[in-house]
Amino acid sequence: MLPEKRVAYTVDYINGDVVGWTDLPGINLDVLMAQQRRTLELDADTFLFGHGAPGNKATLQRQIDYFTALQAEARKALAAGWTEDQAAERIELEAFRHFANYDDWFEGNVRAFYRWEKNR
Repeated sequence: MLPEKRVAYTVDYINGDVVGWTDLPGINLDVLMAQQRRTLELDADTFLFGHGAPGNKATLQRQIDYFTALQAEARKALAAGWTEDQAAERIELEAFRHFANYDDWFEGNVRAFYRWEKNR
């Protein structure tokens, strides 16, 4: 964080309108999402990400909204009795299709959230 410049570097736990990872074994998605929400509280206007262009708090909120929607869809898939493969094939989040890497990495995000929710 550069307080005098009101700039924060978030490394890779938040990405600027990018599906920035596929499936990271061992990741604690509850901790990741809590950290994303805490980042909104920083006294900063500009955020530098590990992937994508710099952004602002609206950019952070879009990332939080993406993970929240993905988590909700994984929970619905489990409640419907879908397998992981069915979830990966059927879940789409059209509101976030504009995120970079969506077509290549979204399936890995679905699988990660599905496994996380399944193993709670």
